[in-house]
This record gives sequence, C-alpha cells and structure tokens, in this order.
Amino acid sequence: NFAVAHVMLALAEAQQRNVAQAQASVRRAIDLSGATPSTLALAALSYVHAISGRRDDAWNVVERLATLPRASYAADYCGALVLAGLNDHASACELLEKAVAERSDRLIYLNVEPIFDGCRDDPRFRRLVDAVGLPSRACPP
Repeated sequence: NFAVAHVMLALAEAQQRNVAQAQASVRRAIDLSGATPSTLALAALSYVHAISGRRDDAWNVVERLATLPRASYAADYCGALVLAGLNDHASACELLEKAVAERSDRLIYLNVEPIFDGCRDDPRFRRLVDAVGLPSRACPP
C-alpha cells in the first residue's frame, strides 16, 4: 500500500524536522487513501501540524480521531502519537493505556517509536512497556 509508505516517509521526515517534505508526504498518503484516510495517516497529519506549530490544526485532527469507531485501526495508539507530538505526555500515556486494553498491534513499536521519546521517563510509560511484554530497554547496553 503506497499510502502507508508515504505515511512512514512523512513521519521520518518529521523526525528530521523537514516539515515541508513531511507535509507533502502526508498529503500524498491521504490522497492515495481515497475517501477514508487511515487513522495512521490522520495521526501523521496531526503530528506534522503539531511539530510545525499548528497546534489548533493538530487538535482538530485529534478530535476527528476521537470520533472514529472504536474498531478503527489503532485509533488510541495514533491519538497517542499526536499527543506526544503536542508534548502532552500524560494524555499520550492515557491513550496508550487504552491501546493496551484494546490490544493494539501497533504497540510492538512502543520501545522504538521516536515520537514517544518524551514519554519514556514517565513511570506509566514504563508500566505500559512491561504490560505489553517488551524488554524494559529498547536496545541492550
């Protein structure tokens, strides 16, 4: 699926703070998604808004994610990505707790997703890593 590839590209570009390229890639992903973009594409869009200082736009997408049916693919995990991008680490951890309860398959990336770097010192985040069954450190010493 090329839309997913463009989402991953957008997130990588966002991590490098190449906001213009990230915006272009996430827009391409949404265009390729058709009438209903994936929750991951919407989360990437919101994350790019967040890191580019467009907080209101980011929150609008967060609100849109919250209205999606609970069966939507990884909605809470995706919302947590956005909240972490907005530096709301407490709320990100709350959504990750819901994602754990829902057994989101995206949680396998919890230890290595750079968007969550700001959450790693939160004791709740470490408990989530343990709950998922991931090693307490992303890489061996």
